[in-house]
Amino acid sequence: LFEALPNCLVCDSMFFVHGGIPRSDTMAEKWRGIQSLNDREMRFQMLWSDPSDVDVVPTDLQKQSARFPFGRKQFQQFMSKVGCRMMVRGHERVTSGFSKIYNDPEGVLVSLFSAGGEHNDDLPKRSNYRQVTPMALSIRYQQGATTLSPFLLDYGRYNQPEYNAFFKDKLAT
Repeated sequence: LFEALPNCLVCDSMFFVHGGIPRSDTMAEKWRGIQSLNDREMRFQMLWSDPSDVDVVPTDLQKQSARFPFGRKQFQQFMSKVGCRMMVRGHERVTSGFSKIYNDPEGVLVSLFSAGGEHNDDLPKRSNYRQVTPMALSIRYQQGATTLSPFLLDYGRYNQPEYNAFFKDKLAT
């Protein structure tokens, strides 16, 4: 089932993915067009990569771990190849719930983190995800301009047993 699920979504000039981009050497070897993103290795790498503050992360460093970093210029090259201008990703815990990582004319990268929160009772009491302000994102595209509007997720309702099976034992019988 997992192999049949898409791991990214392209909508106009926006690219949505769990992690990030494939390694530089994988792109050089396997890129033949947008359909290349269905390659098993590229799919896997897009689940686990994370942005860094440098322009380029050397391939040798990227190969050291399944969870690897990529740089700003590598991101810009990838976005140019896929024909997109903005990437929305998750994967990394962002305490504020939303963060603009790169904001360049060649590409915008934002991280969105929707899990966690102080009042999310699905989490263990000591989880550092409780420090997160979970956010969702509205995206509006009008007349060539994209507006991002992050908003707070309130997990309070999901702590109620009638909405969350994890708490069904609390329902009165």
